[in-house]
Amino acid sequence: MGIGIVVLLSFLLGVVTGEGDFHWNYHGGAAFNKWAAVSKFCSSNKQSPINIEKSRAKKNSQLGKISFIGYDSPLQSAMIKNNGHTAQVTITGNQNPAIEAGGLGNRYKFLQLHFHWGKSDSRGSEHTINGKEYPMEMHLVHYNNKYSPSDADKHHDGLAVLGVLFMISKEDNQNLSAIIDKLSSIQYKNSEVNLDKGLKLKSLLPDTFPYFRYSGSLTTPPCSEVVTWTVFVDTVEISTAQLKQFRNLKEGMPNEDSMALVDNHRPIQSLNQRFVHIASGFSDNINSGSHHLTSTFAIVITCLITFLHILK
Repeated sequence: MGIGIVVLLSFLLGVVTGEGDFHWNYHGGAAFNKWAAVSKFCSSNKQSPINIEKSRAKKNSQLGKISFIGYDSPLQSAMIKNNGHTAQVTITGNQNPAIEAGGLGNRYKFLQLHFHWGKSDSRGSEHTINGKEYPMEMHLVHYNNKYSPSDADKHHDGLAVLGVLFMISKEDNQNLSAIIDKLSSIQYKNSEVNLDKGLKLKSLLPDTFPYFRYSGSLTTPPCSEVVTWTVFVDTVEISTAQLKQFRNLKEGMPNEDSMALVDNHRPIQSLNQRFVHIASGFSDNINSGSHHLTSTFAIVITCLITFLHILK
């Protein structure tokens, strides 16, 4: 792993070096109301996560579909780590998955993915839709190819993060097994293991169109306001049994009285003067999977009109 990526990863993990060596957490004396002591950006005006109100999302025909490069190729070398705040997957080899198009303006290279989850199935996501909380949210973090990894956090368009919301299902989601099967091996902080070969990033995603788009920040210190956020309308399924594996992780080391690593999600931040856009030509009353129905209906109508025209 290059030194630039190491530097950027330290920011994304909330590690702030310098005088005093500040620390942060989701609970206790270093929780949310203390984050501004770690970084002044944590009390700025373009913070994430936010509540997305569908009826107020502005339709944007310029966004279009996102292009995923290398997302359908199995990861050849990757590791998963408990960093005390989340379970994080990082590529350690030479693969370069990336995203572009979809109004991003440039290619963004994949850096890492991680999860936020709740103590119960009724909460856990960072973003909410119409006030609804989800039990888990996954973030896939990418940095802008026009910057070096160590400089990406210094530019307003430095990072692009894909937000995936999860819904509870009765059956296990087998696409997550490569990750979940390793969680018992990283129960404590700083423990890490290699992922088995075969995980495809694409398999972790829902249908990727339509999606919400807005400008925001990292959801952990230093809370840098450099993120182009994409939150997918559709969700991914996960069982309660699989979520329990995440809830078994610990915040601390084996020799410590470690708390369970749960509720690692930041509270909703004010939208302030920002707008949320939706890359969709459909109505504001969007439900998961409804765009498939709309497309199918349009095809049926088109075929019917063509058939009636032939009869004439």
